[in-house]
Amino acid sequence: MVVVNEMSYVVKTAKPLEDACSDFKAVIQEKGFRVLEDYNVQGMLAEKGFERGPMRIIEFCNARFAHSVTQVENLVSIFMPCRVSVYTEGDQTVLATVRPAVLAGLFQGVDFKGIPDEVDRIVLAAMDEAMLSRKA
Repeated sequence: MVVVNEMSYVVKTAKPLEDACSDFKAVIQEKGFRVLEDYNVQGMLAEKGFERGPMRIIEFCNARFAHSVTQVENLVSIFMPCRVSVYTEGDQTVLATVRPAVLAGLFQGVDFKGIPDEVDRIVLAAMDEAMLSRKA
């Protein structure tokens, strides 16, 4: 199941969370992005005495895209690197992100030369591919 709105993109699958994370990381790397970090939010909160269900945040970046957009507008760096959140809802695993193309719209009058739209297409395609076509 895929949910799309102006701000976010969400993919749901029956695949276990660990498989969803590893599949997404493999696909995004195949598409030229580097995985920078994989935060275990559940574990970090548990260290402070808070309980919650499984949740991970995966950060990734493509140096060429990052360089290109920061050459146009330095403030775009506050939205870098790209992130996806992976968590469970009932028997489903959810992969969600803020759409890069939407973030670019926060910078009115700035011409990023289509890069945010390109990143948007790549990231959403990676989410779809990882959740729908890899091991389930």
